[in-house]
Amino acid sequence: MRRQVDLSEHSNRARRQFASVSDVRREMVALYWQLKEGRLVLPPGIAPMLARLLEGIAKAMMESEVEVRARELEGKMAELGVLLHEQGRDVPEWALAPAKRDLPN
Repeated sequence: MRRQVDLSEHSNRARRQFASVSDVRREMVALYWQLKEGRLVLPPGIAPMLARLLEGIAKAMMESEVEVRARELEGKMAELGVLLHEQGRDVPEWALAPAKRDLPN
C-alpha cells in the first residue's frame, strides 16, 4: 500500500532532527529509496524540491562546521604564537591575538 508524503519511516517523531551532515545524507538516501521503490507518492515537482531543501540544509551545516573549525584553528594559532613569543622567538603581531571578526549565526 502506498502512503502519502510520510517521511518518518524509521521514526515515530513528526519532526526529524538533523544533528550532523550525516543525518541529512541519510535522510536524502531514505527519500531516494522510498521514491524509487514506490513507497512514497508525491505530487509532481515535490521530490526535487525536497532534495534541494535537504541539500541546502546539508550545505548550511557544513559551512557551520567549517566556521567552528576555523575558530578552533585560530585559537590554537594564537596559543602557539604566545608560546613562541614567551620562548623569545620572533612572532608577528597578528599571531599573538585571535582574529576579531563576527561570523554569521
